[in-house]
Amino acid sequence: MYGEDDYALGLKVGLPRIHTVAEDGKFLPFVTKWAGKFVKSETIAKEIIADLESRGLLLRAENYEHEYPFCWRCSTPLLYYAKNSWFIKMSSLSGEMQKRNATVKWVPEHIRDGRFGEWIKNAKDWAISRERYWGTPLPIWQCNTCGEFDVLGSTAEISEKGMTAPEDLHRPYVDEISYACSCGGSRTRVKEVADCWFDSGAMFVAQWGYQWGSEGEAKQQFESHYPADYISEAIDQTRGWFYTLLAVATLLDLPAPYKNVVCLGHIMDAKGKKMSKSLGNVISPWEMFTAYGADAVRFHLYSMSQPGDTKLFDQKGVDDVVKKVFLIVWNTLEFFKLYSGPIAAEISTAHPLDAWLVARLQKTINFVTEKLESCEATDASRELAAFVNDLSTWFVRRSRNRFKNGGDDAAAAAAMLRYTLTTLVKLFAPFTPMFADAVYRELNGQEISVHLTDWPATAPVNTEILEQMELLRALVSGALELRAKVGVPIRQALASLTVPKTAATLEPLFEIIKEEINVEAVLIGDELALDTNITPELREKGLVRELVRNINAIRKTRGLKPGEMTKFTMEAPQEIQELITRNAEEFARATVSSFEFGTAGEGAAEFEIDKMVCKIAA
Repeated sequence: MYGEDDYALGLKVGLPRIHTVAEDGKFLPFVTKWAGKFVKSETIAKEIIADLESRGLLLRAENYEHEYPFCWRCSTPLLYYAKNSWFIKMSSLSGEMQKRNATVKWVPEHIRDGRFGEWIKNAKDWAISRERYWGTPLPIWQCNTCGEFDVLGSTAEISEKGMTAPEDLHRPYVDEISYACSCGGSRTRVKEVADCWFDSGAMFVAQWGYQWGSEGEAKQQFESHYPADYISEAIDQTRGWFYTLLAVATLLDLPAPYKNVVCLGHIMDAKGKKMSKSLGNVISPWEMFTAYGADAVRFHLYSMSQPGDTKLFDQKGVDDVVKKVFLIVWNTLEFFKLYSGPIAAEISTAHPLDAWLVARLQKTINFVTEKLESCEATDASRELAAFVNDLSTWFVRRSRNRFKNGGDDAAAAAAMLRYTLTTLVKLFAPFTPMFADAVYRELNGQEISVHLTDWPATAPVNTEILEQMELLRALVSGALELRAKVGVPIRQALASLTVPKTAATLEPLFEIIKEEINVEAVLIGDELALDTNITPELREKGLVRELVRNINAIRKTRGLKPGEMTKFTMEAPQEIQELITRNAEEFARATVSSFEFGTAGEGAAEFEIDKMVCKIAA
């Protein structure tokens, strides 16, 4: 009588179903030895064991650890108590629920026939009643004489019984009406209210007043919204909301109430332990929102693991989202705003980097769309992060000179970058609504929201340019490893890089390889190889590149804007002075600066190139 397993065993072996304990937790009077005593008292427990032993009824007595329920408010032990209840006979509808469940896509897939499938396969009758005051009153009127009952499903049915339905159908008003039974007794509403989980399961019909007639707005609203495209909750709802929705739909002979279910794992700390105040490992979501923003937390949870997996929440992961995703997008936006001059009216694929980016972006659109339509947010969010990395480390980095050089190519690059960022944040919008909107408004005007735009359309992808660029990047990676092995810095120009014959199809893209590896020519041969012989001309090219880098770094520290002309006084060895004079045009273009040679004075910036010390001051 005081636990599900004990009660089931008692039924099996024929034990009497008699309460020996009152609802206050004390033994009833007929339990003469312990009448009025608290059932959980350790003293009483020892006395009961001693009594059983004295009568030869004790098999053995021992202490053992097991789970036990405690009140979540006051932490005192609870006593399960068998009581009479009203039930819905769900056990007879197990097959119907299984049929409906078979039409649903579950994420993760194994939940459908596993944890959830087993639960509905062995469905138990639903104890629908609760002895509480607040809640939905059970619409059951029972005779106080013969015990017969009616279930009245509407105010119209209440009126048919000769009662006047109150405006408020909750307690205490609905308890004040009754009607005569054919046996001569009186039928009044039973005092129980419905299990609140029944309310959760009935929400999809209750919100529209679906049952009140077959026509009108309520029916139209219901049919236009049913079933839900997807629902999402944690894994414990396989016996809660996921179940009650399906149970109510089955009771009403409706199809499954959802097309997709995203079943989430629980959030633990970084070491896989349950968060607990006593353990001191609770992470406040509000602190995370304040430190990193809600979107960063959201994107971390999307991308860290598949929905059904336990989430090992680590603050560093949120920080990584900010630094490796959000800041890269924002810095790309700032680069666009800073360096873009005239912008072409339409995007073009004439430049190979632009052609590659169009294909790479379209591939991302197609992938994210497919995954979101399949309710697979983790793969979609990871693809977005990967695209952000490609956009920054390949397109933007390789296009810097295009932006700085001006002309039609700069305008084409700017158009491509604006189009890409605008499209990218549309893809981000479902994952990071506030971040996406902020970037979109910066690009397109503060009065426009990304959430009012159309989703990017799927389309065929130019796989050829993607494959070519993938091969090219692999060659570049290999060549950079060769440079590292021989110890030649990337800023030192080299004569040539030889690529394998299999890369001959990349010849239209050799200019990119030359710029990336800093070589004068790309040749075709049997294997990947570098000509590391540094001629005086090549050494000078390397010195020019290193000087440009240092001068631009000084410009940045002094707060000079791109394109803002300045004049520097440089104190440097004769070799450096002559080098700058010979390459004056290159230095003027690359540094937007002019130079005079003399004493730099106090406060000058100092750097060293090839063991030659240079000082420079504005």
